[in-house]
Amino acid sequence: MNAVENALRWLLQSSADPSEVSLTIKGLLIGVVPVLMTVLGLAHINLGQDQITGLVDGLVGFVQAALTLISAIATLWGILRKIWLTVFASSAQV
Repeated sequence: MNAVENALRWLLQSSADPSEVSLTIKGLLIGVVPVLMTVLGLAHINLGQDQITGLVDGLVGFVQAALTLISAIATLWGILRKIWLTVFASSAQV
């Protein structure tokens, strides 16, 4: 197995349970949603009525903020856990 395959396996495979996808990758995938929402401009849907548009903008903004926060926490926790379990594999239990 070459170095690239080892690096990909280390990144993709959960350190806590090797049969699962790593939390780092899960966090990054959750983070794709708010990025796509921003890129596609979903926060500025014009429905023609100011009240409905304001409600949609507020809801979309809340969803973006919540998913961004969840993504950041999951990604950070996943990478810290991966580093911890890689460095201290024999004595760490998460």
